[in-house]
Amino acid sequence: MLEDDEVSAVGRKPLRRFWRSALGFWSGFASSITWALIALLVVCVVLPLLVQVRLNLWNRDFFNALERRDGQEIWHQTYLLPAFAAMSIGLAMTAVWGA
Repeated sequence: MLEDDEVSAVGRKPLRRFWRSALGFWSGFASSITWALIALLVVCVVLPLLVQVRLNLWNRDFFNALERRDGQEIWHQTYLLPAFAAMSIGLAMTAVWGA
């Protein structure tokens, strides 16, 4: 049984209290910083995913060019690999630095 001085951790009151304080964080004085950091977090999650998808496509294109014995396409794909590697490494470093 609860006494008058005890605060319940379940029910509607704690939930309302949580949302009231959370809404202050998202719409308060520094909300622009909060939204900018969330946008940066989304970018830091989506960009590495896109680079990895593009690396998978590069792998397909490279080996298809090898199978066709297309020298020009092999060289084109060879020049693309360092760019994708640099992007992947740069994004990984950014994620580590940001964490």
